Amino acid sequence: MDEASLELIVHLDCKGLPLAPAYLCERLADFRAAGATGVLLEWEDMLPFNGELSCISCKYAFTREDIAAVVETADGLGLEVVPLLQTLGHCEYMLKHESLAHLREDHGDYGTLCPSAAADLLEEALSQVLQLHPHSKRVHIGCDEPTIGAHPLTKAAASDEPDGLGGVFVRHIARMTTAARARGCTCLMWHDAAVGLSEGALEQLLETGAQLVVWDYRPQLHEDDPSLRFAARLCARAAVSNGAVPRPLIATAFKGGDACDAITPHEGARLANQSEWKAWMYPGGGSQPREIGGVVLTGWSRFGHLLPLCEMLPAAMPVLLQSLSLWRERSGLLAAEKSTQAVARWQSSDDRGSALRRLCTDLDRASTRVSAVEEELKTNTKPSTARRPAPKLANRLNAEAISLVSNVTQIDAQFAELMSDADPLFQCDAMEWRQAKITHLLGRAQRIQQSSHELCTTPIRIADMSRA
Repeated sequence: MDEASLELIVHLDCKGLPLAPAYLCERLADFRAAGATGVLLEWEDMLPFNGELSCISCKYAFTREDIAAVVETADGLGLEVVPLLQTLGHCEYMLKHESLAHLREDHGDYGTLCPSAAADLLEEALSQVLQLHPHSKRVHIGCDEPTIGAHPLTKAAASDEPDGLGGVFVRHIARMTTAARARGCTCLMWHDAAVGLSEGALEQLLETGAQLVVWDYRPQLHEDDPSLRFAARLCARAAVSNGAVPRPLIATAFKGGDACDAITPHEGARLANQSEWKAWMYPGGGSQPREIGGVVLTGWSRFGHLLPLCEMLPAAMPVLLQSLSLWRERSGLLAAEKSTQAVARWQSSDDRGSALRRLCTDLDRASTRVSAVEEELKTNTKPSTARRPAPKLANRLNAEAISLVSNVTQIDAQFAELMSDADPLFQCDAMEWRQAKITHLLGRAQRIQQSSHELCTTPIRIADMSRA
């Protein structure tokens, strides 16, 4: 496989800051122009479920017409659409509802479904998802980071399996792949829960036809890392199977791979992650690539359904476009040239998105400055020290705080203006983002200003600066 034929799938995560359908359709064209071949759509509670599943859909869920518009736009661009439905772990969007609480693997945890109790409901959910994606030939069934073994049904099932909980997991995958196959689809799944399987259990899992996606988002990778060893193991199996075992995909991250409350992606780390995986794809720097099926470029909006919002897509568009170019071109110079062209093309076609990216960059800088001033103020005042700082230092900190309050206030006004009409982002999450990122930072800056102002205006006593 060479770069020109490499499958490149862009993952969009609707757990946070989903794009308005019209805006998403515009961005699909940018993905395609930069070399993407497909989109992995993790709709979560934004899908219009019905029947027993209707409780899952949030009050702002997209309509069937919205979904159809996105799917038809992607099809028209030649992008494969792969819906993602979590079917084991990361099911908080289902299990937080009391009406589905009986399906929790652990009653005190919203994360993992009991595979035995939830099988029928999952088949219905899969059917509804695929009805909304009539042309899709693949569906991603998630299955990352599950925690099974607490539910009585799971314990009973494990006692009947030679591989214990591993056998229960494989049987769940077999159910899901069979249900998908009956609807004309094959399945993708994340790799991590399969790493610890015995050879026999792994063989059974691969016989289901599931295509594993091996993810690792770190900026530095090593051959002996568990994820890379497992990917190499899957590649070796695929190479000798005569097509019976699907070639694995690998997954990188263009956003949502650094901090759970990040404002902008760490560009160096995100591009290094792409480069490390690409170097691994060519063992020893040779020209013969490993047997991989392609790359999923993940763009997480939250680390979990109940966790903070991280980067919005507009803040990460340049990193995504650079990442696609890096994978599409073998030559580093050509990749850089192509990515520059792709970013310029996006900026010229998306004024609002470009403005949001600049706003996020400015806010990130302001956050760094606030943290630095907070630390300096803490170091120079009680309880770190009982002594008062010199007036010059207090005045400087106060001036910096005044500047920061003004800076963040301006950013807040700009964000409000950008979101005033034709919103590119899901309005409810946008307000959460504003509260968590801007309003909270403004409060921190104001507290610095208040504390430093008190230092500047309170008369100094000798006792404040000596042991007296």
